[in-house]
Amino acid sequence: MKKRFLATLLVAAMTITFMNAWNNYLWPTVIIFFCLQKSFAEGITGAVK
Repeated sequence: MKKRFLATLLVAAMTITFMNAWNNYLWPTVIIFFCLQKSFAEGITGAVK
């Protein structure tokens, strides 16, 4: 029973660690996207005109 509890604990810890890393990766990506989106949109509309 103890072994199973430790395995569950390990999986939970790995999941939390992965989610934190993924969250930290996503936020800079979202911020960069919003920063670049304005200039990107202006570049496309400028190219169309």
